[in-house]
Amino acid sequence: MSVLNSSKLFEAGVFLNFSDYHFFLEKLVDSVPINRFAPHILQRTLPGVFAAVVLNWATHQKGWGTSLDRSARKLADALGAEDGHARTAIRKQLLAALAVPPVLSRYFDERVLSGFQEKLESEVERALYRFQNLSASLAEADIGTALASIFQFGPMRSFRDIENQVRVLPAGPREAEVLAALGK
Repeated sequence: MSVLNSSKLFEAGVFLNFSDYHFFLEKLVDSVPINRFAPHILQRTLPGVFAAVVLNWATHQKGWGTSLDRSARKLADALGAEDGHARTAIRKQLLAALAVPPVLSRYFDERVLSGFQEKLESEVERALYRFQNLSASLAEADIGTALASIFQFGPMRSFRDIENQVRVLPAGPREAEVLAALGK
């Protein structure tokens, strides 16, 4: 489903020329410069998957999950509970979400898969441990902020988060007005 804002010129153009836009879509969008085995893929994707698992799955789990929300403290408390139910369940979901599905395993070298699986398990354990032992200041933050401190990257909000952003500075006051108008 495409949801377009009619007050934005570009989106209105997409709506008015929808069939043409989709016909040329592959030419308008650059391919994503990452793959499953890229060197820092887990540091970039695990924060978003972690947040999605907590906010979209864990909050619906009877008992330990119903008290969770965007609060890092509540999640840290659930992960540190003596029974270990939350930690075990979240760990299982994170590993399942990011692992190479068995049906696709045959297409990859076993050594690459083995190395990726070891790295995945290590990064998930590190994330759970660090989240469980958050500093007092991070415990007061939201889950995304806490994850950003653990991984140096927060959950991605768009494909623009894949690459480092370039800051555009106006050359003068007139250019500042133009940039301000474009930003609205």
